Amino acid sequence: MTESEFNGKRVNFIKLEAFGFLKSGKAYTYRTDIADGEMNLTVSVSSDGKLKTSVTDSETDDKYTLYLNDKAQGEFVGTVREAVDTVTSEIIAECFDTVMFSEDLSGAVSAYAREKYSSELEFLWKKTPDAAILRRSDSGKWYAVFMKISKRKLGFNTDELVEVLDLHAVPDEIGKYVDGEKYFPGYHMNKKYWYTVCLDGSVTAEEIFEKLDRSYDLAKK
Repeated sequence: MTESEFNGKRVNFIKLEAFGFLKSGKAYTYRTDIADGEMNLTVSVSSDGKLKTSVTDSETDDKYTLYLNDKAQGEFVGTVREAVDTVTSEIIAECFDTVMFSEDLSGAVSAYAREKYSSELEFLWKKTPDAAILRRSDSGKWYAVFMKISKRKLGFNTDELVEVLDLHAVPDEIGKYVDGEKYFPGYHMNKKYWYTVCLDGSVTAEEIFEKLDRSYDLAKK
């Protein structure tokens, strides 16, 4: 059995299901025949994005592990190893998205949305590949926008880039939130209904989660 965490990649569970994975608890499992049907390959992906493979004999159901030993030689083990690599490479290409964000808080927010609302990041703009949105599945409305912008655009005297999150709120709430230090008028959005928060640690994850929930509620039908 092999286990890998793919740097720069994050699993997209919606794409896993479309590929043919079946959900079992918090894990997803995909099975296919390899080596002309002589062996069965099982690929599982855990809730935290770890991928594992397991190979068994089709007739006896005994585990086959020689393909994990790089020193093991021979035509058959080479065939199995190549088949496992081919399938897992296809899964990574089809079901794992490139991570566009570097801040831990950005990843925490997107993971929270995935876990609570089954929302996946959508990268809509080719010209701004580091921008993404979250939307409700029932109404189709956006409730969060991730971007990477210059701090100068928020009023700071620096061109340092920062990852930000635009969230939805009612005008009275926005008037209370925006302080020019932690919360700012909505960047690239209607400032009457959106505000911006920096994902640099100036606001705690718990506070952002709470406001993300509020934004989600406001995006209902």
